Amino acid sequence: MSGLYCSEQLHHIIPIKQGGNNGNRNLQILHSHCHKAKHKKLHKDT
Repeated sequence: MSGLYCSEQLHHIIPIKQGGNNGNRNLQILHSHCHKAKHKKLHKDT
């Protein structure tokens, strides 16, 4: 399995610092590019 690259990351729908948790209902699996884009959008909206 050498040479494989996993680009998936866990995203907290409600951030931990805002009272979210690590439960399945608060997590999404996102491609790393989508994860970065989602965080950029979240920071713009706040």
